[in-house]
Amino acid sequence: MSKASPETTHLLHHDPYDKTERSAAQKSSWKNTLYIIFATVVSVPLLYLFLVYLPNLAPESVSELPIIRKVDKLDFSNQLEVPRRLILIGDVHGSLKPLKKLLRKLDYNPKGSTDTVLLLGDFISKGPQSVEVVDLAIKNKFQCILGNHEISVLQRYNQFHGLSGLKYRNNESDIENYDLQSGQLYPLDDEMRLAKQLYPRHIEYMGTCPFIYDLGPVPRYNRKHTNYKETVDGVAVHAGLNWNVHELYDQDVTEVTEMRAMLPPDFSKATDDKSIPGSVGWAKIWNHWQNNITDSDDFDGLKNRKVYYGHHASRGLNVRPYTMGIDTACVKGDRLTAVVITYHKGKIREKLVSVGC
Repeated sequence: MSKASPETTHLLHHDPYDKTERSAAQKSSWKNTLYIIFATVVSVPLLYLFLVYLPNLAPESVSELPIIRKVDKLDFSNQLEVPRRLILIGDVHGSLKPLKKLLRKLDYNPKGSTDTVLLLGDFISKGPQSVEVVDLAIKNKFQCILGNHEISVLQRYNQFHGLSGLKYRNNESDIENYDLQSGQLYPLDDEMRLAKQLYPRHIEYMGTCPFIYDLGPVPRYNRKHTNYKETVDGVAVHAGLNWNVHELYDQDVTEVTEMRAMLPPDFSKATDDKSIPGSVGWAKIWNHWQNNITDSDDFDGLKNRKVYYGHHASRGLNVRPYTMGIDTACVKGDRLTAVVITYHKGKIREKLVSVGC
């Protein structure tokens, strides 16, 4: 048997990695392990901080949600000799800069006693500065009406803080739950995040907002809003009124914050879905009914009532003799609109004022 040559023997016993290469590989492996350990130690607390702790961090809450009034009164009929302005503003949706711009255009004087601002609901949510809008309203003592988005945020606030539910006062003595689904679970959406930012002062302010304001005497104009016709009784709501419900106190709180149309065949039931076949906008039905109601009809509570409302941004400015819709889609970059009702020397007049958003 022949012996292997020294070169062959060297090749058979050669280690492909010398000591220097093995040492470098071991160091690299240890570094990778240390990096993994370090990343785990650091990332787990950070993930907990941003995904669990901070999302659940919120200001101190109220002990109970305020009980909402269904109907309140804002009537200047006994002050007609004193110059006054009632400024009704459509859906602000957290748009602080346009709101301040509109107030400047109106020469609003927060220190004076002649101007009263009334927000027609949905002054929070969707826009970037909802908390700041509420703070401005608190500072300047704005009046307000609850819209569907205030209700939605209050329900999420109620869930997050484990409170007993949203209630409203139907009249001077009866207190009712807002809905039978107040125990439903709401997701971590934008309105839940907003609810977590609210301080007790914000909740207490929204608790002063009724669902409906009885405004007393307001002016009624022709269809083109060019000629004054007469003085009628005004009502302010967020979404609308049902003509088939005879008294303000009997209106359904979900309808007055959400409705957009009336359903066939008799158009006596409201819906928030205007796309349902055969449905007709509630304002059109309301004006038709007001124009055709007779003295013999049993609708004294709603007869000759002019309604100011917001809510219907896709419809935009909608001016009719007995209704004025002023949600002009500010949060989408369109306009923010106000109706200014002036009371002076026994006369009542109104005008529309708006600014770009």
